[in-house]
Amino acid sequence: MKLRMSNHCGFTLVELLVVITTIVVLLALLTPAMDKAIYRAEQVRCLANIKGQYTAITTYAFDNKRSYFYRNASAPTYQRTGETPSPVDLLKSKYMPAAMIICPIVAGVPSQDNGAFKRTDWRSEFGNVGDLSWGGWDADPQPFHIYSAYMWMAAYNAGGEPITMYEDEGKPPRSIRETHPKTTLFTHRYNEHNSNSIHEECHNGRGTGVSGTFATNPEITDMPIGFGDGSATYRTRDEFKLRMFIPPGGLRNFYW
Repeated sequence: MKLRMSNHCGFTLVELLVVITTIVVLLALLTPAMDKAIYRAEQVRCLANIKGQYTAITTYAFDNKRSYFYRNASAPTYQRTGETPSPVDLLKSKYMPAAMIICPIVAGVPSQDNGAFKRTDWRSEFGNVGDLSWGGWDADPQPFHIYSAYMWMAAYNAGGEPITMYEDEGKPPRSIRETHPKTTLFTHRYNEHNSNSIHEECHNGRGTGVSGTFATNPEITDMPIGFGDGSATYRTRDEFKLRMFIPPGGLRNFYW
């Protein structure tokens, strides 16, 4: 009498369900940790951008009698407002690549059109229909306003308006001689532009010219800061303070 041995080694339905359930539970446990790790990596890239921008403008200044370039920008996020040559013309390629102006976190804000802050060649109307005079560092032809998510305080003059600084922040420096170790040189833009327009061009912000009540977006958690000594760090949301005021009417209150 011969015994038949079964070669069947498949999984039962119950076993498959146990495996699938285990995988789902593991993914649920690991996903928050993975998200945090990805966000931290993007923060590191943003800080690396700031340090690269510091090296670029400082090297340029040392090559030019320790003076920064001329800017006539109404907002500190403009690296060109019609100037010829502009800071973009003077810095791009020789001192820094255009890609260094893209923050990987701000690139994900939802309200931007035409790739604003996501690419270096973007152009936008920013609400002014038919007027594509805003754009990125590589936009062709060169727009009147070249704009990025990074605020540059070096040589910023608010378009000739008076600037009031708070929290021991010094006036925007025009040269290396005026730049102190804890002078804020770089950050992102987070400000009240007017009574119904808010700029949240910052980490986890909503973008340019959004509506609502200022300082109520719970998603904004941190802000990068680059200092005059080349160091860079982050401030958490509870450390944000009003640090710059530009009239008329208090339309530009900047927080970082």
